[in-house]
Amino acid sequence: MPLSFVVGRYFVYVLLGAILTVGVPLLVFEALLDQGSVLPANYGERHLQQTIETLSTPGSFDVTGLSSAYLYAHLTASGDVLGTDMGEEDLAQARALVASLEARGTTGHSAESEERSARAAFSRGDGTWCVLSYDILPQWSDRSLRDSWPNPQDIMMGAIVVPTIALVVLVALRASRVLTRKMSPLVDAAEAVGAGEIDFAVQTSTVAQIDDVLAAMERMRRSLRDSLEEQWSAEERQRVEVAALAHDLKSPLTVIRGNAELLGEDAQAGGLSQEQAACAEAIRTASAEIDAFVAQIITTSQGREASSREAVDMEELAGRLASRARELVCARGLALDVETSALPDIRPSWDAHAVGRAVMNLVSNACDYARTRVSLGLAAANGELVITVADDGPGFSPAALAHGRERFFRDDAARGGGEGHFGLGLSIALEVAHSHGGTLELSNRVSPDGSETGAVARLTLPLKGI
Repeated sequence: MPLSFVVGRYFVYVLLGAILTVGVPLLVFEALLDQGSVLPANYGERHLQQTIETLSTPGSFDVTGLSSAYLYAHLTASGDVLGTDMGEEDLAQARALVASLEARGTTGHSAESEERSARAAFSRGDGTWCVLSYDILPQWSDRSLRDSWPNPQDIMMGAIVVPTIALVVLVALRASRVLTRKMSPLVDAAEAVGAGEIDFAVQTSTVAQIDDVLAAMERMRRSLRDSLEEQWSAEERQRVEVAALAHDLKSPLTVIRGNAELLGEDAQAGGLSQEQAACAEAIRTASAEIDAFVAQIITTSQGREASSREAVDMEELAGRLASRARELVCARGLALDVETSALPDIRPSWDAHAVGRAVMNLVSNACDYARTRVSLGLAAANGELVITVADDGPGFSPAALAHGRERFFRDDAARGGGEGHFGLGLSIALEVAHSHGGTLELSNRVSPDGSETGAVARLTLPLKGI
């Protein structure tokens, strides 16, 4: 069915219900008027002159036949009450009207009207006055009902308004439940896609327009499934290829390590100079790190967690970082300044390999742009370890300061960019910092004359002991 039919039928329900909620009270009201239980709104006006003539008849003042449409007050010329069924407010207005007529010397009857009521005063010829008050509204013909029940017009309006409001609310609730039920296939499909499910059957509805949307969602689901399956297949091929390449690296790495160990034996036998021996040891150490990286690549390509946390000795970590930084910086023909403050006796739970990797990325980045020197600083402050790597190069460009930590960012005009830079070093350091609850900040050193004298990368890691 079309959606217009689903929605339109509830308008029909409201229309038919309104006919009942309005028509029934009106019919009942008309019946009460016809049988005389309710007097029409113009009854008091139409019968006023006849009532005045009846009450003006000389003799005793008899109100037993007075219609319930009227309230009366029998007053002396001075305003004393001889008889009344008025309330205090109406009685006060009746006295004021009589006083006004006495002051003008009028003996005939006088009437005054307000928005929904009117009153008339007339002299009875015996020195007394009668004032009649009536509402220009339907009224009960029975005096006891008039005095105890609300006006019949108010009852009729309440009998129309309350059921009509209830009808609209009930129809709205019913329409809401039905529309919600009919759109539930849309909600189910959206929630399934949001949860990452792509192998599910999109349901159908009884509403044409909703079925059109469901058909579009089915096409979207199939397209998403095909796209994800293609992506997963490509990622699997990449993982297999990376694992194979990492495995193939082991062969040349074994050759490098074997030769480094042979050179180490020659060094121990005195066949190498001190500088050559240091270089051979650096090769051996670097090859061992490469071997660890290869193992980590293979582990990651298999979908396993490569990170491991353990208690880290701060002094040992600082010494290892300084030693590795010195080997890297010296290999680039630069000088290294190391400054280490007293470190607290805390053994934080870190991935020492990942921290070393992050710091070496910062040192390598500094070496790429340094003119002559690189500095490495380690200091503890405010429950954090602050590792600072600085160089004496041109400093970071404004773009690098804003985006240099983003993966694959290379547009560092101030520092030259260049081949061999993949925009990964700073982003890797940032990921390691975040995984340990720390931060990575980039800035430039400024000389007293305001010129920039190099770049500064500050890696901060919280010292949480275990």
